[in-house]
Amino acid sequence: MNGLLLGYLFYRSGLVPRWMAMFGLVGGPLIFASAIAVLFGAYEQDGAHFFFSIPEIVFEASITIYTIVKGFKPSPILDDARYTGADTGALSPAVAAP
Repeated sequence: MNGLLLGYLFYRSGLVPRWMAMFGLVGGPLIFASAIAVLFGAYEQDGAHFFFSIPEIVFEASITIYTIVKGFKPSPILDDARYTGADTGALSPAVAAP
């Protein structure tokens, strides 16, 4: 569930490239379904479980490498200028002066 939630948040915010976030959106449900299948005895936790976890491994490794090398992209969600009309560095929405 962690990979799915993190992938969704990265996809919506645009902090990383979309292809990177898609690995989390695909890998999260795959590894979750694989863990449920192992729990109910569909197969052992061996090669098949590892095969389904590959997209999640790619997602976590790429996020780590990308943020160390390039950092996050600017995101409109985190932009204060949409509240104030200018980049003042304020954390709260601008209030009109009386």
